[in-house]
Amino acid sequence: MKLTQYIVFAFLVLSACTDTSINQDSKEMFLNGSWQFLASNEIDDKAVLKEDFNKCDTLQVPGNWDTRKRYSEYVGKGYYQKQFEIPRNWKDKHVRLKFDAVYESAKVWLNGEFLGEHVGGYTPFEFNITDKVDFKKPNSVVVMADNSYKRGAWWAWGGISRNVSLIANNDIRFVYQHITSEPDFEKNEVNFTVKYKLENNDESKALVKINTNIEGIHTDSLSIQVEPNSTSVSYLKFKKNLSEVKLWHFNTPNLYELNSSISINDSEIDSASDKFGIRKFEARGEQFFLNNEAVRMNGVNRVHDHPDYGNTEPDHLVRKDMFDIKYNLGCNFSRLMHAPLPKNLLKLCDSI
Repeated sequence: MKLTQYIVFAFLVLSACTDTSINQDSKEMFLNGSWQFLASNEIDDKAVLKEDFNKCDTLQVPGNWDTRKRYSEYVGKGYYQKQFEIPRNWKDKHVRLKFDAVYESAKVWLNGEFLGEHVGGYTPFEFNITDKVDFKKPNSVVVMADNSYKRGAWWAWGGISRNVSLIANNDIRFVYQHITSEPDFEKNEVNFTVKYKLENNDESKALVKINTNIEGIHTDSLSIQVEPNSTSVSYLKFKKNLSEVKLWHFNTPNLYELNSSISINDSEIDSASDKFGIRKFEARGEQFFLNNEAVRMNGVNRVHDHPDYGNTEPDHLVRKDMFDIKYNLGCNFSRLMHAPLPKNLLKLCDSI
């Protein structure tokens, strides 16, 4: 596969679909802020759980230890610890502990119990802690981040680089919704496919109704049965004439909003909301086409390495860089790092 094909494929994947974990109707509590921190390649996992973290250093989450002078050249294992309390009104909910990114590999313990591990410094992961969390007293979470593994030409920033959150759901929830909207210019129509993944944490099967609304385009619903303690995937497909929609273009970035909900006996138990654009990007020979029209792609390369923020992407930095690229440099294209990108950056790019 040629370089131009890689670029086109990446653009298509990012521009045609929106795929996110859902917390729109959930109760969410962020664990960002100050965490206790210990950098050590000598201490083992059993010993670290007995460590008095109150005597350790503190670091901000999200962030990277490399941005601190004393850890600027440290490579290996960094242990983070934080205490938190569960809201009392979450007692009948299913509670998940979610990490948006920990570089590069991670291990997680809750109240001394090992929850699991994850490899991949830019991808999210989570644990269902409903049966492990204490609702009556503070809980302690310990995270080991290890940046020993290096590959490629980027700096191996160590630490918890994106959000950490607690999410409360009902027995049945959206795991994600994923919408694809592809224009067909020969048939003068747009093909829509909405993919839903649901999770049922109850001991009984449930007949649920998924209600879907794209304002100004389509309203629909489907009924599905979700087996106990399982997940279920379902699809909703429909077509619209091109004349009924407004296409997304980098000069006119029109976005639609997909709002969905799960209900049982007309009682809503979860909901999801995502924005998306209707567009088609192609390469024909040596020419790029957006929405069936030839376009000139003028762009730059950007990496996320920053002396103050490492590979963490705060909103104000993302906004400044993306606005500079588009409005000050006059670009409509950018290669945005060779790693899975954070949601705040992708959403901003979609909106401008």
